[in-house]
Amino acid sequence: MNETPEFLVPGRKMVIGSYTFSEQEIVDFCRTFDPERLAAEPIQATHWHVTSIWMRLQRSHVARQIEAIKKAGTTIPQFGPSPGMTEMIWPEDVLPGDEITYTNEILAARTSNSRPEWNVLTQKSIGENQRNELVMSFISSVFIKW
Repeated sequence: MNETPEFLVPGRKMVIGSYTFSEQEIVDFCRTFDPERLAAEPIQATHWHVTSIWMRLQRSHVARQIEAIKKAGTTIPQFGPSPGMTEMIWPEDVLPGDEITYTNEILAARTSNSRPEWNVLTQKSIGENQRNELVMSFISSVFIKW
């Protein structure tokens, strides 16, 4: 495995962004993807809504990292597929007006056993509301070349 890029070193934590959920957006998401959830009182974001916002912020975060790498003139990592997510939990509800801050922590970076030309990056992603309550957490892995 080549030297791990600084932003992928295990132990590194990165805030990837924050997002405030509006009531109208929650209702719109539920109408489109989970209409049964609209019966919940109080109105609350679905778990997949909370996770989809993480994905949007994650993609923007990766794009910013790639731009910084380009400016530094170093090799741009190539991202491959994800073997998946584990330990997914949503311990607290996300209500209208909640601002969720999403953070990633790199847990491990290793050479893939099945594809030695690739590395496997494992990270823990969390979302916390403005009261510092955990609302989402999972561990994910992705194949990556650097």
